[in-house]
Amino acid sequence: MRNYYVQIYEYIEKLLHALIIEDKKRNFSGKKSLQILDLMLMSYMGKGKGSSIQKLITETGLKRNDITSAVKRLTERKMIYKADSDEDKRIKELVLTEQGEALLLEYRKQEQRELFELLDEFTFNEEKAILKFLVKVDMKYREKQKGQ
Repeated sequence: MRNYYVQIYEYIEKLLHALIIEDKKRNFSGKKSLQILDLMLMSYMGKGKGSSIQKLITETGLKRNDITSAVKRLTERKMIYKADSDEDKRIKELVLTEQGEALLLEYRKQEQRELFELLDEFTFNEEKAILKFLVKVDMKYREKQKGQ
């Protein structure tokens, strides 16, 4: 085993723990009481011209119940609304409201600001090493998902 494996593992574990705690406290969206899942789904909706529940299930790999609960929560908080699809009137597309777009933009800006503050302390080569590690983690996760 190489030098930093144990410490890297411990810090990833601490990071996951902190994310779970923050999610349960609902501190990710300020006063809106949204969860990480809500923000993630809003991000998917913000990338394209609306998404149906089925598209979100396909893109995220999550269960219908989880997506439906989040959509209900987002609709109640007026972050999204349902609109008839232009292509197929039987399908309801989920679209961000102005309030939802503003919250997502605010969240992304803060997230980016915090990340840049952290990365300012690293050299270019250290940033490349971090990126390489994160890409490998993502690839491993995607391979695991395909196998299931």
